[in-house]
Amino acid sequence: MYLRFYLLFPLLIFIYAEGFSQGKTSDSRKPSIDNLMQDRIRQLKNGALLVRLQTKEYAINALRKAGNEKIANRVESEQFVFNKALIAAFRSNFTFCPVYFFQSQHSEHLLNDHPEAVVFMDDNMKPDSSVKCISNFFLTADIGTLEQDTATYFDRSYYAYNGIQKTYSGGPDIGIEVFKIMDNHFVQLCDPFPYYVRTFNYIYVKRKLTNVAKRMNKKLTKYYAETAEIKT
Repeated sequence: MYLRFYLLFPLLIFIYAEGFSQGKTSDSRKPSIDNLMQDRIRQLKNGALLVRLQTKEYAINALRKAGNEKIANRVESEQFVFNKALIAAFRSNFTFCPVYFFQSQHSEHLLNDHPEAVVFMDDNMKPDSSVKCISNFFLTADIGTLEQDTATYFDRSYYAYNGIQKTYSGGPDIGIEVFKIMDNHFVQLCDPFPYYVRTFNYIYVKRKLTNVAKRMNKKLTKYYAETAEIKT
């Protein structure tokens, strides 16, 4: 029994020390994350938001290839109406910063750090090469599925055969449809930045998107005011 204790004792000390170290690391990361997100909101206020419009191009092409032309046309028409309503909602209800809209096929330009190659859409959902984003800083956004915020939901470390592992516990909203804000390479931001609002399943698209634009504008404005107070 004593021999077993002596064999386990160093391991227990290691687990405790590593867990304490990981706890300190997790806690010490928070101020840097907070500072980074505060910088992002200030930069966005003086920058721009580039909203990606989904086209469902692959689904539509697959339907047409399978001979479902009628369904393909309906999906294409519905997505066009949705995107146009999204633009209108932000034009009327979003004032935090300038906002531009582009179709998803231009995502590659941003991933390759060529924002000047992106062709933006006008309010009638037509490509307009005269529309230019003149801001040096921008964040991206779209309507999609909320991903796990590992910075917020870090849970604990545990000892495994292949070393110290980390676990993350998910928030209640993970997997739902949201309007979310991301960086210039489409990486979702994290708390304390107000990086998403739920879209909910309103029957009327116009009401749904109007609420999205209003709530996103309100959350960004509030957080910006809070960071201004912290800075002073």
